[in-house]
Amino acid sequence: MKPAEIMVMHRGRIQQLYIETGSWPKVYEMLSKSLPEIAGIKIATFKQYAPILIELNKMLNNDERLNSQLNNDAELNTVKQELESVKQELNILQELNTGLNKELQLNNSVKQELDEVKQRLNNQIRLNIELNKEHGLNMPVKQEGVKQGLNIAGWSIQESKGYFRAFKKVGGKMQAVYLGKSLDGAEMKIRAKQERLSVQSEPE
Repeated sequence: MKPAEIMVMHRGRIQQLYIETGSWPKVYEMLSKSLPEIAGIKIATFKQYAPILIELNKMLNNDERLNSQLNNDAELNTVKQELESVKQELNILQELNTGLNKELQLNNSVKQELDEVKQRLNNQIRLNIELNKEHGLNMPVKQEGVKQGLNIAGWSIQESKGYFRAFKKVGGKMQAVYLGKSLDGAEMKIRAKQERLSVQSEPE
C-alpha cells in the first residue's frame, strides 16, 4: 500500500493528534509506535503529505456535513408534507363534524316540533272528553272520530250511511230521533223529543 493511501486510511487519527500536539514530528512519533504501517513511511514523506491530508479531510468533512444537511432538508420536507396531509385530513374531519352537528340540531328541532304537536293533540283530546262529559256523551272521543256506541242524554246514537239517529225505549216502545249528518244540536233535538213524549203520555 502506498504511503498516501496509508495516511488517507488513518486521516482522522492523524488530524486529531495534530490538533492535540500541533507538531508533525510528534504526530509521526506517536503513530509510529502504535501503527507499524506508519513506521514504514519516512518522516519527510509523512510531513509532505500530512498538511495536504488535513485539507483533504476538511473537504471530506464539509461534504459529509453538506450531505447531512441535504438529508435533513429532505427529512424536513417529508415532515412538512406529512403535516400538510394531516392538516387536510383535520379540515375534512372538522367539516364532517360541522355537518353532523347541523343535522343533529335539525333532528332535535324536528323532534321538538313533533312533541309540541303531540302535546297540542293530547290537550285537544282531553278538552273534547271534558266537553263530552259536560254534554252527556259517555263514550270517550277518539282521534279518528267515533260514530258507533255514543250515548246522549240516555239515548243510544247510531250512524247509518252518514246519518245519525237516536234510539230509546219509552213506555215499552222503541222511539227514534233523526239527528242529521252531524251531532251538532243533537241533545236539543233529543230533549225536544222527550218533551213531546212526556206531553203525549200525560192523561187527558
